[in-house]
Amino acid sequence: MNKPAMFSRESEMTRIVDDWLNSQGFFTKLEFVFPWGICDVVACEVNRTHVLRRIRRGQKASIGSHSNVLLLSMIPYEGQPIGITISDLEDTLQWSRNELEQRIQFLRRRRFVDESPAGEFKSRVGWCPIHRRLMAIELKLKDISGALIQARSNQGVTRDSFVAFPESVANRIVNGKRKREFADSGVGVISVNDSSCEFLLNANGPLDRISATQELHAVEKFWTRAKQEQQ
Repeated sequence: MNKPAMFSRESEMTRIVDDWLNSQGFFTKLEFVFPWGICDVVACEVNRTHVLRRIRRGQKASIGSHSNVLLLSMIPYEGQPIGITISDLEDTLQWSRNELEQRIQFLRRRRFVDESPAGEFKSRVGWCPIHRRLMAIELKLKDISGALIQARSNQGVTRDSFVAFPESVANRIVNGKRKREFADSGVGVISVNDSSCEFLLNANGPLDRISATQELHAVEKFWTRAKQEQQ
């Protein structure tokens, strides 16, 4: 029987978790910055069909900042009968006219937005979303309460929010009283040994906590890798 893996630092689990996710087809980023803090690992499974659609539309650049993502989300999709004007956006977003014009021109140059002769804008993002799954994973040796707090925060961007613990700690959680805390919070548990990982408890965060624009902005961080894979 193999001995349980012993980790002295959370960083010692990083490579194992990263390699495991990569082997399952996920792109990963470490020390991922969210508005509420830094997440140890964020993993994205892209929808390659949607990535190709975006590339074929000539949209090879990133959408950019969260403000650009927010603005794009306010512009009706090209299949809808009515677009939106600068004045309408100004009233809704409460941004200055100058900022709106600059950001819209940025999105137009990158082919995400079209303008009609009447001055109405529509978005060209029929490929959205470009991902199938987005996961946020915190690595913890034994701080269960702290892990839950961080993982709940990460539910602001994905319902697939996990905490990865050393195998012995993870098994103790899912077989003990604290399993209910994770299950009730919708936070998943991952077990880490010296060579691989295993899902012990699925994540199932509340959908109403997710910010769609924060999710899209997080996924955009993986766009360059998704694009390069197809070229």
